[in-house]
Amino acid sequence: MYFYRNWIAFTILILMYFSCASAKSQVEDIDKNTSTVFQEELVLSKDLLFLPESACCNLNQSFKGIVVLDKICLTPKQTSLSLHLVEKKKVCVLNEGLIFQDNNSNQYTLIGTVGVDLCPKRRSMLKTPFSLLFPRIKDGFTSFDLIENEKAKHAHNPWAFTSVDVTNCKWN
Repeated sequence: MYFYRNWIAFTILILMYFSCASAKSQVEDIDKNTSTVFQEELVLSKDLLFLPESACCNLNQSFKGIVVLDKICLTPKQTSLSLHLVEKKKVCVLNEGLIFQDNNSNQYTLIGTVGVDLCPKRRSMLKTPFSLLFPRIKDGFTSFDLIENEKAKHAHNPWAFTSVDVTNCKWN
């Protein structure tokens, strides 16, 4: 009888051990799944807050059907905005009076151009791409403005791209 009671107690202990081990395994699986979901949410939130080191986003924004803002490109040190004209025009870029700012009110000063001259020197252009170069835009922006000030010296038919949304950008 004594042996029988010990056998039952031993069997109960073994069953309890395996049921606890099984429960521990289930808890670990839940922790792993939760951790994976949390990591995926963290990656998604990082995508919204932090931009890739070097990438471009196609925008295809038009101002009055004449000036087209094709894309924004980022490098570790600068932001490049690519544009072109749909109609033949004499073009120059305002060195003073050109506003590039993000939705967080950070303003960036023009550091250079590619394919277009600074005012007052004008170049006749049609469908020729040109770029405006600025310091790298800060992470966390969701939109930006690129505006030629109509009151600036040499302003002739100024254009404005306001609240250009980049939240749906496929950075590549």
